[in-house]
This record gives sequence, C-alpha cells and structure tokens, in this order.
Amino acid sequence: MTVRELIVDKDGQIVKEELPAGAPRPAVMTTPELKAGQSRKEFEGVFMIKDGKAAFEPVKVGIAGDKYFEVLSGLEDGDDVITGPFASVRSLREGDPVKVDNTILGLAGK
Repeated sequence: MTVRELIVDKDGQIVKEELPAGAPRPAVMTTPELKAGQSRKEFEGVFMIKDGKAAFEPVKVGIAGDKYFEVLSGLEDGDDVITGPFASVRSLREGDPVKVDNTILGLAGK
C-alpha cells in the first residue's frame, strides 16, 4: 500500500496525465498545473503491472493490521500487484517499466 496525490476533475474522477508517444519520462517528478475545475486529492492504493509498466490503482481498504489489509474494492482476482521493500514501492511512478522476477517467490517457470 502507498499513498499518491492525484488530480481529480470537478466530479471527483481521476485525471490521468498521458505523455506523448515516444516522449522521455522526466528525471524529476513535477507537479502539473491544474486546469479549471481540477483539484488534488490523496488516494491510498497499490501499483499493478499493466503492459510491463507500473500503474497506480486506488483501493478501498477494510480491516487493516501491521502486515495485512482487506481490500474491499479496486482489485480483481489475478491482478499483478507490485510488492517489495517500502523504499522501492514509495519511489515508483506511474508508467515506470517493471520487470517480473518470480524467482524471489519460488515461482520460477510458473
């Protein structure tokens, strides 16, 4: 789990910032300017793997403990959620390339 500040429109829907095709990702994360009717809001969520890239997905959490938490919505069975040390997940950004390493989980070849 992590928290990200996202831009939402006047209806509270998340506005995804798309980079033009082939444009390099900026080395430093910048805060985009808000357009009319937009605001910033913090969301609790996870990063998933979509098309080989990190994608932030807000989730609704129920019962939570130190290590485990109940996800009420935002994920489906079979979704590939990125896990790792806190520092790794904290530094992830939307669209970062992701390499799957199943050897860590003992799933090599599966």
